[in-house]
Amino acid sequence: MDSLHYSNDSVNLSIVTSLYRGNSYLKQYIDNVLSFARNVYTYSIKYELILIANDCTFYELIFLWHLALQLKDYCTVRIYRVPKESLYSSWNRGSLLAQGENITFWNVDDIRNPCAVHNGLDKLETGHDIVAFPYVILRMNKKQVGNVLYRTIDQLVQTDLNREFMLGPFFMFKKSVFKKIGGFDEQFRIVGDFEWQIRAASCKSISTEIDNTLGGLFLHDGAGLSGSGNERHRVEQNVIYARYGMSEMKKEMSLAQERIYDGYDLENPRFNNFTDTTCNQVEHIPHRNHLALRFLRAYLRYTNK
Repeated sequence: MDSLHYSNDSVNLSIVTSLYRGNSYLKQYIDNVLSFARNVYTYSIKYELILIANDCTFYELIFLWHLALQLKDYCTVRIYRVPKESLYSSWNRGSLLAQGENITFWNVDDIRNPCAVHNGLDKLETGHDIVAFPYVILRMNKKQVGNVLYRTIDQLVQTDLNREFMLGPFFMFKKSVFKKIGGFDEQFRIVGDFEWQIRAASCKSISTEIDNTLGGLFLHDGAGLSGSGNERHRVEQNVIYARYGMSEMKKEMSLAQERIYDGYDLENPRFNNFTDTTCNQVEHIPHRNHLALRFLRAYLRYTNK
């Protein structure tokens, strides 16, 4: 695992983004992050951005280097190049690498509201362990171009934490929650956040709060695993129902889905233990690496920035 660090100061919030072949979203993500940084700066939040770059190309790395340089006056940026791994493996890695006591995830195709991050951080620092937000879903697939849905506070409050994923894409949590219930189950590709929510809800010492600030805009273009009709989605839901005694909610599966289902551990979540020792054994890529800087300068001249 290689790392590139642009440090600023001590942090109390870690924002983790996992990237894999995100070329079509990368430029918009960078614009969104820069806009977020300029706006959240007024709240005096000390945060870091942890970028887990899965099997990244040099083209992608140039964009991330460029982003790190642009953010150096706003926050700490840490880029980790890792072999391809699941989303929840990257979330676990980023969470355990986090230097902040509070953590949130930023999907590369979403837009975050800086005010919600400020309010959520305030709730975390005043006694709550997990904070969720209402959010807007923008459907951009061929059948529903521009269709907007709003997940309201009432809907969130009335949701059974054991029956439906409530936290949404913009939730924030204390790092100490990981110590209580463990990381995200890396067997899952799609519903690992739902399974983690169930474990959190069953822990009496964990307090979950809902803030009424709009968390952000969730882009649903049908390309993601959970939005593309992926046959694994139903399989993983059934694994959760079996694991937590909700057999009445299990849905019928095809023979192909049954074979996938048999490959899961129905009893226990599985997640790698990225210990502090492992995380410290990364190969540091100095930001004065001459070849990297040469490519970066060429890119900046090409884009006239």
